[in-house]
Amino acid sequence: MVPWRWNILPANVLDKTIFKHINADRYRDIAKRYGSLIEDTFKKEDPKAKPAEEKKATKADESAPVVLDRQRCTVIEIILKRYPEDVSVVKQAILSVDLDYLTMDKLNELLGLFPAKTFDQERKMLFDDYKGTPEELTRSERFLYELMTIPNVRTRIATTIFCLEVPDKLLEYADVRTTADRNQLFLSPPCPCPCLNFDCMDISRMYQ
Repeated sequence: MVPWRWNILPANVLDKTIFKHINADRYRDIAKRYGSLIEDTFKKEDPKAKPAEEKKATKADESAPVVLDRQRCTVIEIILKRYPEDVSVVKQAILSVDLDYLTMDKLNELLGLFPAKTFDQERKMLFDDYKGTPEELTRSERFLYELMTIPNVRTRIATTIFCLEVPDKLLEYADVRTTADRNQLFLSPPCPCPCLNFDCMDISRMYQ
């Protein structure tokens, strides 16, 4: 703790402050008499509070990853803040394809938890290499562990996203097709043989 410093303000500085009309000698005497008492009072610590070093060590132990690296756990923790409910709720929603719970934003976030490049490696690390219990894992590791117990979890989430996007994609493609057909109608050259009952496409096929 930084000790208090009872510095005397110069007269030219004091005149510009709210302490201009205060009797400096009186409060200088109070500082001399009670300064040490005030400092000692503020130095006292709460007996119930843990020492700072002990708190720091405990926090470090709790957040230390068991299987995954710290950077990976940090990314998972950021996503976890949006899921205050227990992981079992998220797991059941994925298994039952609960679209009331699984919005498109949540599905994309959950899919982002399983990068294609590292999915198999992390699965091996959590289920084959790790010999401890899920309870010994950190919160972020346990969240990933529980979701990976879902069969083909990455494919399941990706397929759900695809199925939700299909209706909008079909409407989008239908609009594009309609526009293309209209453009083709106006841009197609007139048939060079108006006297024949064949269109240009028919004529072109005759020479193939």
